[in-house]
Amino acid sequence: MSDKSLRDKLHDSSNDSSGQQGLEPLQNQSRQLSANFNEDTAPKQGLMSNAVGFWHAVFLGFSHTAPAADVASLLVGVALVAYGAMPLAMILGVLLYFAIANTNYWYSKNVASAGGYFSFISHGLGARASIYGAWFQQFYELYTYALFGSLGFATTLYLYFPYLSSIPYLWIGFFLIPQVTTFLLAYRGIRPSLRYVLYTGSAEAAFLIIASLIIIAKLGSNNTLSVFTLSPVKGSIFALFFGVLFATDAMTGAVSPVSLGEEVTDPKKNLPKVFIMSVFLGGIVLIIASYALTVGWGVSNMSTFGNYPNPGQIVFFKYLGPIGGYILALFIMNSYFSCGVAGMTDLSRMWYKMGQQGVLFPKSFGEVHPKYRSPYKAILWLFIVSSIVAIVAGIALGPLNATISLAITSTVSWFFVKVATCIGLPFFAKRKLGKVNAIYHVIIPAVVVVAALITLYSTFVPLPTGSLFYGAALVPVYVVIGVIWIEYFARKNPQIIANMQKGVE
Repeated sequence: MSDKSLRDKLHDSSNDSSGQQGLEPLQNQSRQLSANFNEDTAPKQGLMSNAVGFWHAVFLGFSHTAPAADVASLLVGVALVAYGAMPLAMILGVLLYFAIANTNYWYSKNVASAGGYFSFISHGLGARASIYGAWFQQFYELYTYALFGSLGFATTLYLYFPYLSSIPYLWIGFFLIPQVTTFLLAYRGIRPSLRYVLYTGSAEAAFLIIASLIIIAKLGSNNTLSVFTLSPVKGSIFALFFGVLFATDAMTGAVSPVSLGEEVTDPKKNLPKVFIMSVFLGGIVLIIASYALTVGWGVSNMSTFGNYPNPGQIVFFKYLGPIGGYILALFIMNSYFSCGVAGMTDLSRMWYKMGQQGVLFPKSFGEVHPKYRSPYKAILWLFIVSSIVAIVAGIALGPLNATISLAITSTVSWFFVKVATCIGLPFFAKRKLGKVNAIYHVIIPAVVVVAALITLYSTFVPLPTGSLFYGAALVPVYVVIGVIWIEYFARKNPQIIANMQKGVE
């Protein structure tokens, strides 16, 4: 058949009604494929689902605990009251933190949201209570990102190179290194940020465990089980108890993956396991390290452990030499940076969810980047606001005093959030699960609430002095501002509150 005759037949069939009927299924399929193509290539709405996996989330929580920074200096608080019983206090502190993770475990089995505690509390105590919870959570994570993370990074550089402190305001430049880098990572989406904490966190955990075991091996006959008894504190339950509270504070952040409810794979299945694994991993590292530091320093000498700004590094240099000591120094710097990444990730997601619902923040906070699928406007404003807060606080109090002082405000804010989630858990369980388990939904949360209230009491009685006073004094100021703003918002926007409440009933 010639090409011409073939073209004629095709032309005739295209004009023939039966030919049209034969082509119609193909035309319909073509239109469907075109529609599917347009859907796939259209700008996506919302955060990127299934963007990160189980271990990414685990190491986000691990990095939030900043274990290398704990080993270097933050375990000082435990040693100041528990002395040679620091390893025992650490074990009990980790067990108490498992009790804290219990609350997140039960909420996350049923609630998958980027709002984190904002969403948890709304399902437990209602819409208005969740806004108060978000108000306190935002100070905690803002502190984590900008003050502990970025400002802590800058002050640690001063510790290593004290002669630099003679140059006025040089710390601002050091502060901006992690502050800007964290912002850029977060802006480009969840994957770059969580890949970073996964890789560096894995290396940090491996180094701390291996280095601690080497120190323990070198101690030989000096190893002792007395550190797991009350003998170093002369039988004082009171001293051990406050050591446990400080140890729990060292674990703070292990449950921060609450904000990954819309980005981690299979969140209702994975997040509950993430919380358990994150606490377990962070706990194992800090328990082993706390034993190595205690025995390495000398059980009977632990009363002097808190007299130094970086006793952990002293032990590492003593038993592992310059190589071990300097490697620890690198991981300490990374620990501050990674902790800031975790704080940025958590708070930007909560602001995103609040923006979506029009709560306190503009709707634009609920928008995502068309390419990176990050809550880029919330991230940008978090970078700006936190930078201003940190720099102003650093100028007013000095970078080190600002970091230490506002830690009180941050810790108090975090305990308010945990108390709210624990109190709301039995109500959530009754409404969502249909039954309340006395142990998991009542007794364990009650233990956490009591521990939190004791910690809050001991924070203010007696009233802190020196630079710590400013952090304590900021608490009532922050509370009053929050009450005024939230109640004004609720009065002006009753429909938003009503819609939030309908969403959880």
